[in-house]
Amino acid sequence: MTTPARIFAGMLALCCFSAGFLLAADTKKPESKPAEIADWSKYVTHSEVKAKIVKVERGGGLLIEVPGQPVLKTTGSGANKRTMPVPGKPEKFSVIFAEGALVRWSKLPKTDENGKKVAHTPEQLQAFKMPLGVPGYAAERTDLKIGQVVELVMVRPKEIAAAKATHTDLLVKRATIVGEDTSKPAEPPKKK
Repeated sequence: MTTPARIFAGMLALCCFSAGFLLAADTKKPESKPAEIADWSKYVTHSEVKAKIVKVERGGGLLIEVPGQPVLKTTGSGANKRTMPVPGKPEKFSVIFAEGALVRWSKLPKTDENGKKVAHTPEQLQAFKMPLGVPGYAAERTDLKIGQVVELVMVRPKEIAAAKATHTDLLVKRATIVGEDTSKPAEPPKKK
C-alpha cells in the first residue's frame, strides 16, 4: 500500500470508529426532562434589588427594607469644610411573587434546621441546581426568614412603561437568599 492510501485508510477507520462511538454514546444517555419554566413573555425585567426581609407576609409576599438614596452631608467650616455622602433613610416596601417565581440559595446551607452538618451527594447537588440556567440552588418560599438579605429580580408587565411603573406594579421573578443581616442597630450614645 502506498503512503497516501495508508493515510486514507487510517482516516476512514478513524471516522468509522468515531461514528460508532458517538452513536453508542447517544443511545446510552437516559432522557431527562428539563424542569418546567414559567412563561415570562408577558413581563420585562425592571430591576435588581438587594434588600433585607423585615416580614414574611401571609399572602406570599414580603416586606423588605432597601437602603435609602445617599445624601450629601457637609461638616466643618472654612478650610475644614467637607462634604461626604451618607446613607439615606431606609425605605420599606411590600413585594409580591409572580406566578412561577423561584426562590434560590446563593450557596447551599451547610447545616440542617437542627444545626447538624449536611453532606450532599452529587445527585442531590444536581437536583438543587435545577432548572438549568438559573443561578444558585433550589429553595422554597418557606426558607425565607426575617433578617435574611435577598437579591430580588423584579419584573413588570410589558404594557406598563418603565417611566410609569411604581413599586406596586412590580413582581418578584426570583429571590436569591444571600445571607443573614449581620449589622447591629446603632446604639444611642451613653450619657455621662
